[in-house]
Amino acid sequence: MIIAPLMIPIIGIAYALVTFNPRLISYSFIRLIFGILLTIGIAFLTTEIIGYQLSGSEILARTKPTLLDLGVAIAAGTAGGFAKVRRSVSDAIPGVAISVALVPPLCVVGIGFAVEGLSLSSGSFMLFLTNLVGIILTASVVFLFESYGSWKKATASLFGLLASLIMITLPLNFSFREMIIENQIRHELAKRHRKHKDREDSLITKVDVQLKEDKIVVIADVIITPDRLDKIDPEENLKKTQKILSDKMGQPVELRVRVFPIDILNFEAD
Repeated sequence: MIIAPLMIPIIGIAYALVTFNPRLISYSFIRLIFGILLTIGIAFLTTEIIGYQLSGSEILARTKPTLLDLGVAIAAGTAGGFAKVRRSVSDAIPGVAISVALVPPLCVVGIGFAVEGLSLSSGSFMLFLTNLVGIILTASVVFLFESYGSWKKATASLFGLLASLIMITLPLNFSFREMIIENQIRHELAKRHRKHKDREDSLITKVDVQLKEDKIVVIADVIITPDRLDKIDPEENLKKTQKILSDKMGQPVELRVRVFPIDILNFEAD
C-alpha cells in the first residue's frame, strides 16, 4: 500500500497473534523489518543528498513522545482492526492513521542519523515503538472482540504486549509531565512579558525546560534593544521572575537567560 507501507505487516502480526499462526507472524515480521529499514534508509539518503542540516519544529516534535502519542496509536490500531473485519470501512482511513503514527517517526530516525546522530534518532524511535506496540495491541483486541482468534491462545501474547506498553509508558509519562510544566512556564513568562509597557523592545524567542531531581531548569533566549537593556536591572528582574516561577510550580526553579542585544531600524514611507 502506498499510503501506509507498514500497515499490512502490522495488522498481519496482530491477526497472527490472536490466531496463533507462527508462520504468519514470521512472514509479517520480516516484511515489517524490511519496511522499517527501507523507510529509514530513504530518509537518510534523501537528507544526505539535499544536505539538510537543521532540525525544524516538525522534526523536534517527534523526538519527545508523550501519552498523547500513545492515544494516537490506540486510535490507529482500532481503525486498522475494524478496517479488516468490516468491509464497510475503507482501508484508506486506517492507512492514513497508521502512516501518520509510524512513518514520520521513522523518517526522523533516518534524518537524525544523517544530521545529529543518536541524540535525535533515539527519541523518534521511542515514538515509533510506542505507536507500533499500541497499534498491534489494540488491533489484536479488536480482532478478538469481533470473534477472530481465541482469547485463550492470545492471552500470553496480549500480556506480553501489555507489559511492553507499560514499560514504554513510564518514560512517556515523564515526557507528558515535562510538556505540561513547559507549557505552564511558557505561559507565565509570556504573561509577564505582556505586562511590560515597553514589551515591543524585547522578545522571548526560545524557552527550554529541563526537569531535574530537585529543581526545574529554565533556559530562555531573549532579544532586546540596547536602550531597553539600559533601563532595566537584569539581576532584579531575573530574581523576581525566578521567584514567581518557583511559587507557581511549587518547587525550586533555576532560571538562565541568554540576552541578545539588537537594533531596530525604522524606515518611514515616503
